[in-house]
Amino acid sequence: MDKHRLYRLATWSLLALNLVLVAFLFLRPGPQKPAPEKLIDLLELTDEQQGKFRELARAHRGEMRSVNDRQRQLLRDYFAGLHEHPERDSFPLPPAMLDLQEAKITGTYAHLREVRSLLTPAQLELYPEFTRRALRRILMDNRADPKRRPSPGRKDQ
Repeated sequence: MDKHRLYRLATWSLLALNLVLVAFLFLRPGPQKPAPEKLIDLLELTDEQQGKFRELARAHRGEMRSVNDRQRQLLRDYFAGLHEHPERDSFPLPPAMLDLQEAKITGTYAHLREVRSLLTPAQLELYPEFTRRALRRILMDNRADPKRRPSPGRKDQ
């Protein structure tokens, strides 16, 4: 193969590759809305309700972050026992772990009830779908989501 033919082939190949990359950039889906914004749209909240909803969500996120941080520290201390006492098979779970888990569950329940209190009678009809989506996100359970693409290497049961 002569040099000119090789260069021509390389040029056309690179041009085709660039066109594919440009098409990929322009044809891919846009950025997704954050979960709270999707839920605001789902509930068809007014501007005033949206402000209150965002305040509730911000407060709830802060509470959950605090509980998760304390839980994380308890787990670090618990698993440190593997190194400090390698001869022991296990340790009893710290009693505070159950308290923290209970705080997460009751805090989330209270948050969902607070959101419900913001809604008009017409919006209350959308509330079951709201809680279903919120709980699916909280529990990281996407099996029921038809839009979800299966992750590589994972077999859903």
